[in-house]
Amino acid sequence: MPFSNTASPVRWRRLLPEAADEAGCTAVYRSHLGSNVAACSCGWSARRRIWKSIACLDAWTHSAHVGCDLNVPLVIPERH
Repeated sequence: MPFSNTASPVRWRRLLPEAADEAGCTAVYRSHLGSNVAACSCGWSARRRIWKSIACLDAWTHSAHVGCDLNVPLVIPERH
């Protein structure tokens, strides 16, 4: 995959515990200004994006191509 990022700081396992085995659950992890990453519980993650809307497009595209579900809410902010 062209946007695969194995060193992603995304903590989707903690945020999305109810992911199914055959289909993942995709979300956008927002840690701070200019750092938005789309990731899925199936193991896929996109590269960091400055704009939240582009990270959301990454999540929607992955969901449409692979068949994974979208998290509700799609964007999950980091809590300090």
